[in-house]
Amino acid sequence: MKYIIIFFISLSLLNEASAQCCSVGSPVGGTTNIGIVPENNIRATLFYRYGYGNQYYQGDACYPGEVLVKQAYSSYSGLLADYGLTSDLTIGTELGYFVNKVQDYGVNGVKETSGLSSAVLMGKYNIFNDNESEFEFTAGAGVKIPFSTTPQEQKGVTLPRDVQPTPGAFGAVAQLFFHKGFSEATTHLFLVHRIEINGRNENDYDYKYGNIYNTSLFVTKKIIPNLIGILQLRNEIKDKDTEREKNDEEIKEISNSGGILFFISPQLNFSFGDVFVSALFDYPLYRYYNSRQLAGKYSFAMNFIWQLDLSGD
Repeated sequence: MKYIIIFFISLSLLNEASAQCCSVGSPVGGTTNIGIVPENNIRATLFYRYGYGNQYYQGDACYPGEVLVKQAYSSYSGLLADYGLTSDLTIGTELGYFVNKVQDYGVNGVKETSGLSSAVLMGKYNIFNDNESEFEFTAGAGVKIPFSTTPQEQKGVTLPRDVQPTPGAFGAVAQLFFHKGFSEATTHLFLVHRIEINGRNENDYDYKYGNIYNTSLFVTKKIIPNLIGILQLRNEIKDKDTEREKNDEEIKEISNSGGILFFISPQLNFSFGDVFVSALFDYPLYRYYNSRQLAGKYSFAMNFIWQLDLSGD
């Protein structure tokens, strides 16, 4: 069971950014380090993710007209660390860094940034776990902390929000995790729901990125020893962004923000002793964007997971 959970964790690192590859923020936001770890154990996850988009959508259809951004892409690396305080309670952190975040405007040039995104501090508690029925229910909650609240500039000009590495505001995260195992069939089902609530950035006209709601269904199947295949189906809902315009006290919605997306994500997971390596590809099945937005086309990721028992047993 421990190895199934470790394999599963690597699937859960692509939430917010895979939906909005060209948006601001942290893929870990996202990035969902789900399962608890045994008491006095440390689990570390290092991952890399690349996302690309070159097509605008209006509603659920490609926009055929002239557009501002020709293509956008980002490279993101992150570290997730968990420690088991007790057999039921795990505390952890999620840290992220954009190696680059790029928008290509064609003849009008390129805007590019890099930098730390946000940190998440979270506690996870195992509410119910029955080994006989192979059913588990875990809940978690935490806070999201920006590494900076000041928008980046180049040559004295503030860069577009979609290339900023951090949302610049505090927030909250909550998640629910259900697991049902079928050991005789070497198959496991996972259902995960995660909510990310973003605060307002007072240094950027009280701009607030829309809250994000992720619901994912995972099916895992052992293929051969040390190799597990996993298929994820995921729904992502993002509220519209809001801001207070300059010299205006009224909070207004940003029309070209938010939407509903469905993804499919196949993954292979390999184990090498105490090290677990996984590769996944994230592809949108359906996209609906409010107004007109640059959509993510695809993303892929590599994850490396390692767990250490400090109890000395």
